[in-house]
Amino acid sequence: MMKALIALVIIVVQIIVSTLWLRRFGQGPLEKLWRLVTWGRVKHSATHRHQHRDQPGALTSSHE
Repeated sequence: MMKALIALVIIVVQIIVSTLWLRRFGQGPLEKLWRLVTWGRVKHSATHRHQHRDQPGALTSSHE
C-alpha cells in the first residue's frame, strides 16, 4: 500500500512540474538537447515567434 502511495505522489508531482515547465519553455529539456545534437540549433518557442511577428515594423504581406 505504501509503494502505491509513493508512486501516486511521484506521478502527481511530475504532472504539476511538467505542466509548469511547458507553460514557461514550450518544450522539454531533453527535446531541446536532442534538437541541438541533431540539427545544430534549438527551435524557438511558439510564443517567441508570435511576439516577433506582432512587433511594429515586422514583415507583413502587402496584400493585407
